[in-house]
Amino acid sequence: MRFQCEGWPFDSARDPQTPNVLSRFSLFVQVQCPCLDIPRAKHFYEALAAAHPKGAYVLLTQFNAIIDMLLALVFYARGDAPALEGHERNLIAKGRYNRGIEVAFNGLLQRKDEGRAALVPEPAHDPYAHAGAGAGAGGGGTKRAIQGPRIMDKRVPVPAGRFQRLDVDADTSIREFVTATGAVFEAGRGFYELSKAEDVSDKKEVVLEHVASGEMFSGTDAKELLGLPSVGGGHVTKKSTPAGYRAYIQSTSYTRKLIRNTTFLYEMA
Repeated sequence: MRFQCEGWPFDSARDPQTPNVLSRFSLFVQVQCPCLDIPRAKHFYEALAAAHPKGAYVLLTQFNAIIDMLLALVFYARGDAPALEGHERNLIAKGRYNRGIEVAFNGLLQRKDEGRAALVPEPAHDPYAHAGAGAGAGGGGTKRAIQGPRIMDKRVPVPAGRFQRLDVDADTSIREFVTATGAVFEAGRGFYELSKAEDVSDKKEVVLEHVASGEMFSGTDAKELLGLPSVGGGHVTKKSTPAGYRAYIQSTSYTRKLIRNTTFLYEMA
């Protein structure tokens, strides 16, 4: 399924002369990416999805989850709740499940959000709270204990959508890797996964990702959990990364070598 709209989404309440395109679609499933900073887009797409009983509004924060989410939307459009729940369990088993995907399934399955994949379950700390609600194909779901530890102080949450997560499939320089995706490379916007011993300067940002939830945070907590001082640089190794987390170090280089089978974060402009 593909929907392409040239121009800006409109608000019929503000512009009653604009043709009502909602009546032109018998089925519409919208995947919105936060990096498309279009005014009123969320309201427009939610209204468009609500115009049909099988419409769904899903918030997609990572492009690398699009295949998994498209398959979920196919099951949803078919009204096949057991297949949708089975797909969710399969993603959990394969380690591809996180907080953003959980919120999407909550909306598709019309179930209460229990924050089972959240690092910090309280809504006030949850960047996905109230996101992705929509009509679903059924209820249910299997409980799973994948909640991480609570980190309360000196933690700076990374907003959902700040980074795109990419898998490195071959050793390559950071600049070559970024430009091969079609993005414009800018030093300082890339964060490589910690995979070997190295010195980290105080000027570089450190990000920790809770693997089970997909939530990220930086700040002095991230540094201290890696064994770095809150002020000043230090030495780290792969073993410095806490269990259940991935550690990423900001790169300010044009030639930094990315290692095969690691994960790379690139900050959206």
